[in-house]
Amino acid sequence: MTDDQSETDPQDAIDAVATDRDDRVYDHSAGDEQEGIPFVGAGPGDPKLLTVAGRELLSEADLVVHAGSLVNSELLEEYCADAETVSSIGKDLRSSFR
Repeated sequence: MTDDQSETDPQDAIDAVATDRDDRVYDHSAGDEQEGIPFVGAGPGDPKLLTVAGRELLSEADLVVHAGSLVNSELLEEYCADAETVSSIGKDLRSSFR
């Protein structure tokens, strides 16, 4: 790695090639409070690797729609105990919320 490469900010490198980015990308930053339905990534599957923000969202949820066997059942049991859980496997958006 050259000195030039080690000093390059990763975001600057992304911005240099992302010239057709939708302006809405700049409206929010990670961690901003936003209205709507939150999406929480389950990561590599280990419940201990879930972010604090994700854990809080799941713990407060009334309904959790998850991708079936792609989500560790321990995660659902530990953080979604008070929520209704629905697997989205084989369902379209309309049938998931009936």
